[in-house]
Amino acid sequence: MRLAALWCSLLLSAASAWAQNSVLPAVTEDTAAAFEAIKAGALEPDSALRAAACESLRIFVQQYPSATQAPEALAMLAGQEDRRAAIVDWLHLAYEYPASPVARQAKSEYLDLVKKKMNRHAQAAMSALVQAPESADLADRLAQVVYGLAESSGDALYEPAVAEARRFQVRFPAFHDGDRILWSLAHLHRADGKNAAALMAYRQLAAYRGSSYREQAQFAVGALLADRLKKFKAAAEAFQEFITQFPQSAEIPRVLERLAVLYADRFDQPALAVETYERIIKGYPKSDYALKAFDSEAKLQRGRLKQPLEAIKTWQRLTEQFRYPEAVAALLAAAKIARKDLKDYKQEVELRMRIASDFPAAKEAAEQLYQAAQVTEYDLNDSSGAVKIYRQVVALVPADKLGRKARDRAEKLELKKSP
Repeated sequence: MRLAALWCSLLLSAASAWAQNSVLPAVTEDTAAAFEAIKAGALEPDSALRAAACESLRIFVQQYPSATQAPEALAMLAGQEDRRAAIVDWLHLAYEYPASPVARQAKSEYLDLVKKKMNRHAQAAMSALVQAPESADLADRLAQVVYGLAESSGDALYEPAVAEARRFQVRFPAFHDGDRILWSLAHLHRADGKNAAALMAYRQLAAYRGSSYREQAQFAVGALLADRLKKFKAAAEAFQEFITQFPQSAEIPRVLERLAVLYADRFDQPALAVETYERIIKGYPKSDYALKAFDSEAKLQRGRLKQPLEAIKTWQRLTEQFRYPEAVAALLAAAKIARKDLKDYKQEVELRMRIASDFPAAKEAAEQLYQAAQVTEYDLNDSSGAVKIYRQVVALVPADKLGRKARDRAEKLELKKSP
């Protein structure tokens, strides 16, 4: 009873110290006596007593991290916990108390649990964390635990890893890289599918004007709302806010692309999507984003907007920014539209012949010339024009099978014309 009363007294004094001064309570002789009481409970055969002792060990470690008994307390806690929580606590022990007699044991226990409980994909990165940084600053060392867990553990250690990050935030509220701790928390939440918690963390970071994570966080808000929470209007607003807040960001074309997809697929506004793709094409020419924008815009024009002529123009504009092989693929797409959608065989021939004239060394050149000759012969009923194109195929690939085929066809057409 006396020890229990003593422990309660310590808890009350600690709480008072935190409330009044936001500092850790002093380590005294009573602290050591209280630890012995908890230690005795942790060794009890009764599982309920051991569980209660574990709760007290956690409180002891958090309130008296500088106590001589703290490393032993944390080791006892790790030894009786769920193995996922133990992984985190053994790692914390090795980082906070590298000179402690139990530090080597902590590393060994940690590595053993990682090997047994983590999947092979995570084992290498998790095992590497055992090499604690040599920083003299305790907060910097412990921050590495949070970063490492967030980047390496996936969703396997979600609850204990989040608890570690939260304890760090409380213990070091003015930490110079507090935004990175918050980013790590957001990463953990997202990896475990805790979308609301991740969204809250990202929004906090986006409002953190001194943070280097603001841009990433604002984009993550939009992506999370669109991809996980299916709140498409809110996602569009978040992406628009990104453009407003970071107009010079290298991520603008990526954000515009996401907006265009929302307009096309979620809001049934293909015309607005085309307008947005145009912003990418004109603002970021010759980029991968522009290439994808050309493709998406042309497909919308041909399909949902029923504007095949505009689609052909878009494919042709692509050739002004890109060369082989993208330009050839664009001209082939345009030729297909001319044939199937418009039945405009003359334009089809022009587009196919352009491939050969603009890219004579391309592997597609001879075949497209031959196709143009076929269309001229059979669809335009222009034998003379067809012969000229067949002869171009022969000149381009005289020894090729296609060249011989074109020569034979030209000769047969010429014989038909002879009196």
